[in-house]
Formats: sequence, structure tokens, C-alpha cells
Amino acid sequence: MTEIKLRVPNDNDWPAILSVANAALPWDAAGNQEWLENRQQFKGRRRHHVAEETPTGRGVGYGAVEEGPEPGYFRVFVVMAPERLQSETGVLIYERLVADLERLEARGAWVREYASDAPVLAFFGEHGFAERSRFTPPGHREMVVLVKPWG
Repeated sequence: MTEIKLRVPNDNDWPAILSVANAALPWDAAGNQEWLENRQQFKGRRRHHVAEETPTGRGVGYGAVEEGPEPGYFRVFVVMAPERLQSETGVLIYERLVADLERLEARGAWVREYASDAPVLAFFGEHGFAERSRFTPPGHREMVVLVKPWG
């Protein structure tokens, strides 16, 4: 039986994390590449994790909390193929991120996702995130911002 374990990613994991992002949003390869580069260059307070199958070590998910410009408020990422999101893998990553937010003494958490990404929006909705706004950046699809007070 395949088990999932979480660990802190290293520089060798970025290609696998990009593959996970491409599995989650196969229609947005350019956006996934930009997202990955932003994660690689992030310099603020962050906790992030790779979900991998044991014993193969194959990366199947990524989760992170990154502090934004306002101290105590963190952006949350849960990235994996939609069929894994509602499985033990999605729950495992989310529970680890909740623990991270508590240790970081977060005051709030938020996500920004494509309005068309129904599985991710539903996942965060089931975990208490509520829609705050929608917007469409020039040259992109409509985005949704979900928020959740913390602490």
C-alpha cells in the first residue's frame, strides 16, 4: 500500500513541484512556471512541504504558507491533482499547514485561485475560507480571493 509522507522541500524538488502544478492546472503551463519561480524566489516567512509517496519518493503534492506584506497574514497554497485534493493527501497537507499557521501565530489566512478551479475553491470552502473578492488581471482568467480569520 502506498503511503504519503510530508517533508520540507529542497532545491532538487522544484521540477517535481512544477509537475504537480501542471497536473493540477494542465491548461496553464506558463502560469505554473511563473508560480514556481515566485515560490523559488520567496524570501519572507514561509513553511512549505512536499507530499511524496513512499517508498517511491514520487512527489504528489505541495503545500505552503507564506507571510504577506501585512505581518500575521499568510497566503496558503495546496497544489495537487484534483483527484488527490479530496483524498488523505489533501487533508494531510492542509492539517500540516494549519499547524504551521498556529505556530506562526497567524491572524489570518488567504488564498487566490482561478475562479474556474472549482475543486480547489470547494476544498478551501469546506475548510472555512469565504470569498472576499473577484478580479480579472489583464491578460488572465478571473481570480477569486478567499479569506479565513485565524487565532
